Parts: sequence; structure tokens; C-alpha cells
Amino acid sequence: MRILRYCIFLLLPALSWTQTSIEGTIRDQENGDPIIFGTVALYRNGVLVTGTETDENGNYAISNLDPG
Repeated sequence: MRILRYCIFLLLPALSWTQTSIEGTIRDQENGDPIIFGTVALYRNGVLVTGTETDENGNYAISNLDPG
């Protein structure tokens, strides 16, 4: 029982530090070329939450999102 309490005490703070992120690559459907400096937008319930642009390889990343 003492070990269980110790484990819970250590794991609870770690769960509160959890951050959610989204990353990926955008490519042209016809030829597979990356979409350079394209806009990526994240909406929740029809409201813009955040966004970013793709890089020269079509990659994007959005971090520090609320889970869900």
C-alpha cells in the first residue's frame, strides 16, 4: 500500500504537464509535391483556435494545445 501511494504521488504531477501537439506534412494530391508555405488552421466548434504555415518541405507543427 505504501508503494502504491508513492507511485501515485509521483505520477500525478507528470500528468498535469501533458501537452498535446499536431504535426504532419501537406502534399499536392496530383503529383505529391510538398505545399510550400501553405496555411494550416485548427478550428474547434467552428471557431479558429490557432494556425501555422508549412515550411519549405510541407511540414507543419502546432503545439501547446488543450487536450480534446
